[in-house]
Amino acid sequence: MLAVPLLKKAGAEQKQAHATSIALILPLCIFSATLYLINGKVAFSDAVGYLPAGTVGAVIGAILLSKIKDSWLRKIFALFIIWSGVRMWFK
Repeated sequence: MLAVPLLKKAGAEQKQAHATSIALILPLCIFSATLYLINGKVAFSDAVGYLPAGTVGAVIGAILLSKIKDSWLRKIFALFIIWSGVRMWFK
């Protein structure tokens, strides 16, 4: 939620900011998953079922990112930020 606005403020274009923020997620996810597995908080057998759908979603997202207009990308991102805030507020 912070990476895209900060990258845009630093001068990155809309699509570049989104792509860079997504690229930052991979090493963070690997690090977090490793810690959860080491500490026994999650079993690999429970998580492996989500990998195919996650991979397909990543490919579809990359394809859509290159085709969507910047103005729509900003609107969609704003809706996700608002939706996330509302969910956090009520949970």
